[in-house]
Amino acid sequence: MNSQLDFVDITPIFNKFHFFLETMWDIDIQHHYRIIDASFIQIAVSVDGTDPKIKAQYKLRYSSLKENLRFVLEELFETNLLFNGYPKFNKSKLFSKQEFER
Repeated sequence: MNSQLDFVDITPIFNKFHFFLETMWDIDIQHHYRIIDASFIQIAVSVDGTDPKIKAQYKLRYSSLKENLRFVLEELFETNLLFNGYPKFNKSKLFSKQEFER
């Protein structure tokens, strides 16, 4: 399971990640992604300006980046965040507020 994966410090390679979503509760949470080995997507999360950490890695399932990111977000939220409810949309380069809320 992704929560059991031990990822190394990503500070030296963070420039390879791309911002795609900022959510919030009482704090800002920024989500970044990178595609590795043409078949996996990694998600890194930064909470209120902390150093980003990889939170998940999934095999790519869809032909479009947006579909893969939507899948990963649904998995992350369902697995980790339901006890706190869903975060609120703040901004995104790929998703509109309406898309996020669906």
